[in-house]
Amino acid sequence: MLYSLSRPPARPRLTRSVGPFFFFLLFRCPFHARNSSPPQLTRAPAAVPAVFRAELFAAIKEGRSTNDPVRIDAMEPQVFKALLCFVYTDSLTEMKQEEEATMCQHLLVAADTYDMERLKLICEHKLCKHIDVGTVANILAIAEAHRCHVLRSACFAFLGRKANLTAVMDSDGFEHLNASCPSLVKELLAMHSMT
Repeated sequence: MLYSLSRPPARPRLTRSVGPFFFFLLFRCPFHARNSSPPQLTRAPAAVPAVFRAELFAAIKEGRSTNDPVRIDAMEPQVFKALLCFVYTDSLTEMKQEEEATMCQHLLVAADTYDMERLKLICEHKLCKHIDVGTVANILAIAEAHRCHVLRSACFAFLGRKANLTAVMDSDGFEHLNASCPSLVKELLAMHSMT
C-alpha cells in the first residue's frame, strides 16, 4: 500500500501523557539510551518495532536474562526519547522550529534503522519543508542513503534552479555530499549541463 506524504495513515493514539522515555520496558526488558538514567514507565507501546523484538529474542536466544539492559548507543538520548514517544503515542514530540530539521534528520535515520515506515514518511514530509541552501546537501545525502525518493526529488527540484546549485556548491555541505555521494553530484552537474 502506498501512502501519501501529506497524510500518513493514522493509528489510534494511546495517550498524550507518556513521560520521560530513556528507560523502557518491553516484554520486561529494559532499554537504556546512552548517558541516561532510568525513569519510570507505566504504559505499553502501541506498536513494537520489529528490530526491538529481534533484539529481545536475540538476548533470550543467547541466554541473557530479559532483565539485562539492551544498550542503544547509536543515537542521542533526545532522539531515542522522540522515537519512543512516537512508538507510544503515534505522534512526534513538540520541537522548536529551529531544531525540527536536525531532529527529523536523526529520526529519519532511526526510523529507517528500526523499520518504522510511518515515522520515516512523517520525517521525510517535514524535511521537505526545510530544504534551503544551508540544508539541502545534508538532506540529499540522507535521502539517498535511506531510500527516501520523495525527499530526494524535492532536493533535486530545489537544486534544479541554477542559482541554488551555485550557492550550494560554495558550501561545506557540498563537499560532504561530493565525498559521500559522488554519483549524486555527477547527476546534478549532468542535469545542469543539459539546461
